[in-house]
Amino acid sequence: MAKKIRKGEKVLRFINKAGDKGRRFTEIQKFILKINRPYSEYDSSTSDRGYYCDALCGTTFQKGLLEQYCIKNDRGRWTCPEVPKGVIYGSRFSARVLK
Repeated sequence: MAKKIRKGEKVLRFINKAGDKGRRFTEIQKFILKINRPYSEYDSSTSDRGYYCDALCGTTFQKGLLEQYCIKNDRGRWTCPEVPKGVIYGSRFSARVLK
């Protein structure tokens, strides 16, 4: 049986693939939107603009995925130098398992 990859790990791999160039926040949102709603298009004029912000940026009570595992480069883009091994914790990322 193939290893199932959690959404948080998929997101971090997506960011990591960009290398030092990094990913814009909107690119990350679009990537997650494609995982959750593969047949939808991202629309910045709707609620998609804030899509997954709590999970990515965190809340008062919990750090977000970006704050925990990523850093911003000098261009203001998110980079992930190393994808952690094991369970990735985040407000929405640790619950779902994706193939």
